[in-house]
Amino acid sequence: MAGGTETELGSQSMNKWLFLSIVFAGFLNWYSDGWIFSSLNSVGASSYNDEIMAITPLHDEDVILYATQWCGYCKKTRAFLDNKGIAYIEYDIEHSAIGRQQYASLNGNGVPLMIVKSEIIRGYSTKAIMNALAK
Repeated sequence: MAGGTETELGSQSMNKWLFLSIVFAGFLNWYSDGWIFSSLNSVGASSYNDEIMAITPLHDEDVILYATQWCGYCKKTRAFLDNKGIAYIEYDIEHSAIGRQQYASLNGNGVPLMIVKSEIIRGYSTKAIMNALAK
């Protein structure tokens, strides 16, 4: 048989389907705003309770956004909050010393990072934002 044995061809076909399935799952995750990995975006208040309790009394808003101007997901987060009429305060961690200090105390390692009603949300997830606001 030209091109390989039947077992080799079956293995190649299976590898292609596996690859396509992973790509499709990644697309769905991106398209549907993180439904596969959305639980990874949210970290309970107990992990950073002391830090959150030191930061949140300084603000009247339920949402504190740590972001940068160049970040596309930060822009999407701002647009979502604005479109929903959700009040928030934003710190540009590259220009605000206070924002950078608070961000570091929350173990920030990417943007956007938010505190929403005492819950930390890492990354862009409208579902996590709405769930935290509903609590």
